[in-house]
Amino acid sequence: MKNIRVNLGLVFLLLGMHFSLANAEGTSKKIIKWVDEKGVTHYGDVQPTEYNNKNSVLNSRGMVIQNHDVKTQTPVDTPEQQEQQRKDKALLASYTTQEEIDLALERHLQMDEITTQGLLVRKTSVQKQLTANKKTADGFVTRKKEVPADLTQDIKSNEAEIVHIDAQIKQQRESSEASKQRFAADKQRFIELKSTAAK
Repeated sequence: MKNIRVNLGLVFLLLGMHFSLANAEGTSKKIIKWVDEKGVTHYGDVQPTEYNNKNSVLNSRGMVIQNHDVKTQTPVDTPEQQEQQRKDKALLASYTTQEEIDLALERHLQMDEITTQGLLVRKTSVQKQLTANKKTADGFVTRKKEVPADLTQDIKSNEAEIVHIDAQIKQQRESSEASKQRFAADKQRFIELKSTAAK
């Protein structure tokens, strides 16, 4: 009986020394603990890959040395992606066919053209006023008389208005070109979205 106790004591002593040396050398065997979808806890040195995101690693003493509890998260869209999604929804809500986009562009261009034509008519009228005012001023100069101040001011106003009208015409034409590019991009995106939805 005494020999048995001595032997058991030696066994435990050797086991203790083994685990101490193993831990000191970093070669202790790691045990993995995981829980399956039914809530059952499992232990082992190899774990099924489907549980890789939810497990704990234990050392030889049963203490947790690593804890993995990675929950699958849906990636958050960037502000740019959110803005693109908003534009896509608005695009699909505004049109049902490519032809509707073409018609919308045509209406925009027609309105731009009407505005441009109105500016050109206004410019022609102001140019006539300017020509008449300059002719009157030349008459004063010919007669060697001082040109009235209000006439001089009218000429300056006519010239300034023509410059302003030219700027408006240029802006209107740039707007028309921008509309063409914008609608072309909308049409291309519309085709892409419809194609993706069809697939």
